[in-house]
Amino acid sequence: MNKKAGIKCNCGRTGCVEQYISLTALDRISKEMMASFPDTSLTLGENNMMHASELIKGYKRNDACAVAIVSKYVDDLSSFILDVCNVFRPDKVVIG
Repeated sequence: MNKKAGIKCNCGRTGCVEQYISLTALDRISKEMMASFPDTSLTLGENNMMHASELIKGYKRNDACAVAIVSKYVDDLSSFILDVCNVFRPDKVVIG
């Protein structure tokens, strides 16, 4: 991630991974995208937060908003993994 550009983090820096591939990021991305998809079937859960289970249900229903959210999240995750691999050259990457 580009540390000079990007979303401001709670730590005071910008471009931190947490702002792109965390549950907090997923909630923020979901709310931003839902505003652009007024016909989405997605709904926010408790505390006005997007729950991953709701997002996956929408994705399985082929809801355009859910597909866009998941695509953005996966793009951000894959960019981070690629950056880590370019620096550390691991034999494998395990996500759990």
